[in-house]
Amino acid sequence: MAINQKWSEKPQITSAAPTDSVCILSPGKGQPAPMNKLIKIEDLLKNNAVLVNPAGGQNNYAPIANPTFTGVVSVPSSGSEHSLHAVNFQKLQSYVPAGEESYLEKYLYKNSDGFNIWQAITAATIGLGNVTNESKATMFTNPTFTGTVTAPTPTSTDNSTKVATTAFVNSLLNGTNYIMVYGKGTPTENAIELQAVYNAAKTMSPLASNRVTVIVAPGKYDFGATAFVHDTQYIDIVSLTGEADVFISSDEVNTNFAYTFGIKVTAYDSKVKVINCVSKTFFIASNLDNLVCDTCIGGNASFGSYSCTISGTFKDCIGGNASFGSYGSIALGTFINCTGGNDSFCTDASGKFKNCTGGNSSFGAYTTAPGTFTNCTGGNDSFGGAGGTIAAIARLYNCRLTSGTFVIPQSGGRLILCIDGSNNIVTI
Repeated sequence: MAINQKWSEKPQITSAAPTDSVCILSPGKGQPAPMNKLIKIEDLLKNNAVLVNPAGGQNNYAPIANPTFTGVVSVPSSGSEHSLHAVNFQKLQSYVPAGEESYLEKYLYKNSDGFNIWQAITAATIGLGNVTNESKATMFTNPTFTGTVTAPTPTSTDNSTKVATTAFVNSLLNGTNYIMVYGKGTPTENAIELQAVYNAAKTMSPLASNRVTVIVAPGKYDFGATAFVHDTQYIDIVSLTGEADVFISSDEVNTNFAYTFGIKVTAYDSKVKVINCVSKTFFIASNLDNLVCDTCIGGNASFGSYSCTISGTFKDCIGGNASFGSYGSIALGTFINCTGGNDSFCTDASGKFKNCTGGNSSFGAYTTAPGTFTNCTGGNDSFGGAGGTIAAIARLYNCRLTSGTFVIPQSGGRLILCIDGSNNIVTI
């Protein structure tokens, strides 16, 4: 090949050229390329390389396997496909939800061209410097906390497996001072302990602003010949578990009516929760306006019986016959989800009754039913029957007789969508 030879046509490489020195000729304006700019094909393809910068010389290539780059490296955006393409920051940023860009910036180094370099993310980087390399299952199985641990406070009616905070417990116990009865002995020993703890509660200055709660563990508490008397207001007595597993009994007999006491409640302002007297009488004195009995159980003549005024609030309580006020009594309080036997919620049913159930001659039998009754069920002669009346101010909503018919109310008294013993709908 002649030196400085000019071609008038496109040069061709002849077969006479050596195979190990075949060159790509880059003529310009009819001139042959200088020899130091010729690039051998075998050099170009050496080690499966990619050409980085031809102008820099024939050896400026990087191996595909584990290349090392310097300077600022840019890559094209890979589009929307999911592949093994390199992803630049702009493409990565397109996947970040609006308003969350700060999280992306936090974990990328910033250089003069923007956020293009990944930062190595460590436990410390994301605020978990004190977390060891445990698996998630290990981390959250039987964890041991240190310091002050806080949690959301459930509502006081919550009955789930949520964490119970101190605020939640306080809302249940309704007090600022607590004293515990452990009940680990015999029924007699437990009764002695309960009496001792109750006496101690009296010394803790119970007031409306400083209630004292006696928390009673499950067990049997047998007071023998003399029934347990709860006579001090602002002292509340509650079951530890919220179950009907605190059994209080005695052998003391009411000689006038031949029933045996379980507990006697005479405190004007008190809360008694989940106390179970089984077949014994859960005695309530008259006119305890601020008394709250919640989920308690008694036998016959419980929660107020003969010749008394039953005030206060009773929720989810169960009594036997002649309970919640009976012959000669006034059922003046609020009764919700309560159940009594025959002759219950009478003879003057002046209070508010919701979702309650009585036996025969209940809810104002014998005298009058001037109260408000909602979704209540009574047996024959209930709701002012057996010679009584439904008063002019009475309101019966969706009430039902299991047998018999409703008496005609006095002028102004109302029965709305009630059902009698023959399944007739009665509205007056």
